[in-house]
Amino acid sequence: MATMIFKYLKFRDNLFHDDGIILRASPRNDLNDPFEFLPPTILYDKIVEIHNQRRTSVPSYQQIVQTFFNFHGAISFTESKSNLLMWSHYADEHRGLALGFDNNHFFFSKLKRVEYDSTIPDEFIKDIDINDNDSLLKLFYLKSDEWKYEKEHRIVRDLIDSDYYIDNKRNQLVKCLNNTSTNWKHFFAVPYNALLTVYFGCRMTVNE
Repeated sequence: MATMIFKYLKFRDNLFHDDGIILRASPRNDLNDPFEFLPPTILYDKIVEIHNQRRTSVPSYQQIVQTFFNFHGAISFTESKSNLLMWSHYADEHRGLALGFDNNHFFFSKLKRVEYDSTIPDEFIKDIDINDNDSLLKLFYLKSDEWKYEKEHRIVRDLIDSDYYIDNKRNQLVKCLNNTSTNWKHFFAVPYNALLTVYFGCRMTVNE
């Protein structure tokens, strides 16, 4: 794995905070691919089978999504600092930034490379233990191979652990105190000593 990992993003006023660099953990509903963070039907079939064996009530597919998959977010990074499409899509059409981080820093201890495939391999599902949250999290690191050009690495975190949030009523960063809502935007603070370099977009102005 490369020793530096990059984050493309639009410049915003609260990006460089006293507590560190404030990065958003994007939940399922805000990801570009609507099929991410969703349990495949074959996994849901396993859940139904187990509940039937135990003679317990079977949760609906939507309940499974809402009780686990909705409450995690991804902080996405990439191996490349010079991908023109990503500068356009994620860095405000080249008016934003690309931040280079030391991925050996403790903040990145849960960083994992995304796996790309045209389908979800059967063996991938067979290895998942539905009673183990860490095992279920493997699903968050699998994407369609149409996104392969992004060379993504990501950190998946429980949104309840976020450092800050912005709710729908106030457009300001608020300290998060062990509670969560899917209506909020959740942020984690990356220590400044993890930052190695900053690249400015070719359209960024001195007023940004």
